[in-house]
Amino acid sequence: PLVADLPESPYSRALVSALVDMGRELGLSIIAAGVSSADQATALEELGCQIVQGPWVSPPLEVATFLRQAPSSLIWERPRPPENESTK
Repeated sequence: PLVADLPESPYSRALVSALVDMGRELGLSIIAAGVSSADQATALEELGCQIVQGPWVSPPLEVATFLRQAPSSLIWERPRPPENESTK
């Protein structure tokens, strides 16, 4: 895993940097998964990663717990298809 080897591995650092640059050029939001330490988060921030997730941020949560604890700005409801389209 690339993130697990940050910040120590120059190989992982180079690959993550290239992936972040490519995503940025494509206009994508960059999210690093599996971040388990402040050192990893710092390295990712230095490389231009915009969002991190993983055990350093929060342990896995049940949906109900997440909905109670997460800031409302992070929660949105996915649009549902019209009733006649969902039954096809």
